[in-house]
Amino acid sequence: MTQYSLYFCYLSIAQTLTAAIATSISMISAQRQVTRIRKAYFAATLRQEVAYYDSVDSAVTAQAMTQESKKIQDAIGEKYSTSLKCLASFVGGCGLGFYYEWKYSLAIFAFLPAIAIAAVLMFMVDKKMRRVRDSSYAKSNTVAEEVFSGIRTVAAFGKEIYELDRFNSSLELSKKNGIKFAPLKGLAMGFLPCVMYVMFGFGFWYGGQLILFEGWTVGQMFTCLLVVLIGVTLLSLFFTNLEYFTSAIVAAEKLYHLIERESTVNYESTSGFPVPCQFEANVSINNLFFKYPTRDQSVLNGISLEVKSGQTVALVGESGSGKSTVIQLLQRYYNYESGSIRIGGKRIENYSVQELRSQIGVVNQEPILFNKSIAENIRLGYPDATDKEIEAALAEANALDFVKRLPEGIHTVAGQQGGLLSGGQKQRICIARVLIKKPKLVLLDEATSALDLNSEALVQKSLENMGVNRTVVVVAHRLATIKNADKIYAMRDGKVVEFGTHDELIKKKGYYEQLCMLQGMAHDQEKDSKAKNVKESVENTFKENETDFGEDSKDKYSKSVFKELMKLNSPESCYIIFGCFFALCAGAVEPFFAVAIADFIYVFSESKTTEQLEDEILVWALVTGGLGLILMVTVFLGKTYLDIIVNIFF
Repeated sequence: MTQYSLYFCYLSIAQTLTAAIATSISMISAQRQVTRIRKAYFAATLRQEVAYYDSVDSAVTAQAMTQESKKIQDAIGEKYSTSLKCLASFVGGCGLGFYYEWKYSLAIFAFLPAIAIAAVLMFMVDKKMRRVRDSSYAKSNTVAEEVFSGIRTVAAFGKEIYELDRFNSSLELSKKNGIKFAPLKGLAMGFLPCVMYVMFGFGFWYGGQLILFEGWTVGQMFTCLLVVLIGVTLLSLFFTNLEYFTSAIVAAEKLYHLIERESTVNYESTSGFPVPCQFEANVSINNLFFKYPTRDQSVLNGISLEVKSGQTVALVGESGSGKSTVIQLLQRYYNYESGSIRIGGKRIENYSVQELRSQIGVVNQEPILFNKSIAENIRLGYPDATDKEIEAALAEANALDFVKRLPEGIHTVAGQQGGLLSGGQKQRICIARVLIKKPKLVLLDEATSALDLNSEALVQKSLENMGVNRTVVVVAHRLATIKNADKIYAMRDGKVVEFGTHDELIKKKGYYEQLCMLQGMAHDQEKDSKAKNVKESVENTFKENETDFGEDSKDKYSKSVFKELMKLNSPESCYIIFGCFFALCAGAVEPFFAVAIADFIYVFSESKTTEQLEDEILVWALVTGGLGLILMVTVFLGKTYLDIIVNIFF
């Protein structure tokens, strides 16, 4: 006995070491693979053209990078090594079983197709549920992201109930689908152990026949039965891990759909002409037609215009006339349908995307700053810029004075989306970022329309400094800011209706003059209104927000979480009670199975006739099979009830 005890000790030590090594290696490998997947996915998101994000929620795309990759990591890490161990045990059990008695092992393994059918059914149902659930959760996350980012607007319009209903509606599909498939998944999970118990019952009966009529010993039968039992038990554990692999497959489909997608405007492409050192930023647009991929209506309908190097050209017109679209096409955010855009004498699609954009500076209506220092934000325009060069760019943008008064000067963090700075301050830092880039072509898309009068004056002066010795294309609603432009193009319905200087267009008494007259009246009203509200200097730097947390807020969450959950689940208490009851019943089957094995062995220890032994063997075989049926029913009901609860509340 001592020798066999030592054998068990040696085996346990060997299993512990091999399992630890296998798990460690698989988890390290999984971490490295997932890191590469995340990098590839993020690179793919940057590689996509802007048109891709017109139809895809950027928040969902960002969430997928962490959530979906985590599912892949779980599957190819610990679960992968565990599943391999289970399969190895199953194969080893099969081999030993066939080695000791092929006929007996073959009879038992005849039940494997039924086990495989149950596993495949569970796999397919789970995969379908996860796809619908993940899609529904993505929609609900989008709604939540919109509400959280615009919470002040929601509160201002009193739309809290509306947004709550919209969020709840986005989860309905997942809820209905989960409730629909819960019985099917419960049946598959119950059928799998049922087949195994029936298989063991058959093994008891057939082994008893071999003992009674072919001279087998109880030890021979149980040796063969146990190796098969261990192999099949671990095979069932492998099937339970299919849930993780299913989740990983669905997650990988989402990630690799984007990773393998070819962008129509790829910044990584090396094809195309490099921009020459003596680049002349002449812009020529000829008979250009364009519509956004997500719309059916054309935005540009045969527009043509010319911008000579060093000129400042303005695009004016009503909202929706296509002005900003021209700015986006010049940056190659989209591919146009027909016509041509030439910069420096060559079609823009013939340039390398990176080369082309390196020569273009853009200032948009909404200034975008990252949660970095002001210096780091400006270095996006020129990564090798020194602090002196940054200060020179800030001075040229009329921003150096207020930046020097910040706590850490140019090293002050701007906050999330520049939230610690005012609108005018952010805009001037964006202008400095463009200036340090020293672009040949500058695009200004309503750069001052969202500013107050004082900030607008400072920013407008910065813009005028930026336009010196550069080609500038300006989109403006405030016509007073572009009176000195070399040429003005008035646009309507995607077409140029007239062009010329400010004085020439006024003399024509056409569309441009109408815009000036309308805006003149609006401008006077706006000026009076804003003059009353300008109470603080444009140089105010940081916005202070104080929140008073009273004592009540500290005690708000002191209640028992368990009690709160029970109260929340009270409408579904019947489902919870029945689900827990049947889950307990399913767990109680296992001890009874152990008793059945012991009593089956005890049968052969008594002196009985062959007929009596046959009857008792049959009884215990039927008892084992009956336990399998009970387990199937209890697992089916327990899983169904509890899955319904999960889908109702989560």
